Amino acid sequence: MTVETEDGSVAVDDVEEQANDEVQADAQEADAEATEEAATEDVDDGKVVVSFGQPKEEPEKERAPEWLRAERKRLREQAKELAAQRREIEAEKARLAPPKPKLGPKPTREQFDFDDEKHEQALEVWTRQKLEAEAEERRAAEAAKREQEEWGQTVNKYREAKKALPVDDFEDAENAVVGVLDLVRQNILLAAADKPEALVYALGRDEERLKQVADIKDPIKFAAAIAKLETQLTVTTTKKSPPKPARVVSGGNAPVSGVTDSRLEKLRAEAEKTGDYSAVVAYKREKALKGK
Repeated sequence: MTVETEDGSVAVDDVEEQANDEVQADAQEADAEATEEAATEDVDDGKVVVSFGQPKEEPEKERAPEWLRAERKRLREQAKELAAQRREIEAEKARLAPPKPKLGPKPTREQFDFDDEKHEQALEVWTRQKLEAEAEERRAAEAAKREQEEWGQTVNKYREAKKALPVDDFEDAENAVVGVLDLVRQNILLAAADKPEALVYALGRDEERLKQVADIKDPIKFAAAIAKLETQLTVTTTKKSPPKPARVVSGGNAPVSGVTDSRLEKLRAEAEKTGDYSAVVAYKREKALKGK
């Protein structure tokens, strides 16, 4: 459709299209700025930092060089071998421990020159000792079974917890702890700490504190130190900024939103009747200025 002007005929559709383009460009620029602002906000990346006291900000770590990764692998294997050797030593100590007194053979009449009275007295004592020994063996077996089950639950809980800890270098930290603590103190750490996986990880990444606890040989003092250290643990979620989204500017005369502008529709209807689209163009320019 066209309208007559002093200079001749001008395409009204072209004028309206130009106004549409201006409104579209302004709206898209505002949306892009809002999207960019939202994109710069920090978001959780699913990882945590476990440390003693307030965590220090660290620059993003780059991939370790090949020689360093090979050295770490060698140290992990060495730590596993040392742990296996310690377990063998502990088992050998238990085997060489002095045995408990055993119940002697059942008394016979011949031992007492067939003196029935003395034989019966000795037999009565032996029978009582036998019953006591059997009862003690049952109690020891039940206690050992119960202790083994409880310890198995502790170990399984630790294994599941360390798998769930959202860090990438837990194995390195764990190997550092295993490398300096004997099996007894490793077990004390698992039993004394409420969250041994977090404590192991923090200790393995803190060389100074690990050395301090490794120097404590007394089991009771070691357990007390572990409990105190755990109160100093902090766990914080790491954050990172996502990449900024690319601005996408689409062309065409598509409306800015899906909401119908009733006033614009009314002005268009009147313009269709009169042939004068100046009010339509003026209204669009007014909307564009308000949107800036």
